[in-house]
Amino acid sequence: MQTLVDMFFAGRAPSLLLFPEPTFRKNLDRGLHFHEPAFAAVVLLVCALMSRHSNDPRVLYNDSWYSA
Repeated sequence: MQTLVDMFFAGRAPSLLLFPEPTFRKNLDRGLHFHEPAFAAVVLLVCALMSRHSNDPRVLYNDSWYSA
């Protein structure tokens, strides 16, 4: 998950400016996504978006790159 978040802020977020990176990372480190459904949804959105751009095989389901 950390790699996907890093990818998001390195390539996508600066142009989107949806939320500040330091606040996002602080909340993620504090585990807010385990207690706040809205923040959890944003974390899952970031992971879903970046999994399409990752070369890491852990983002695959059934070893198919179409599932990334």
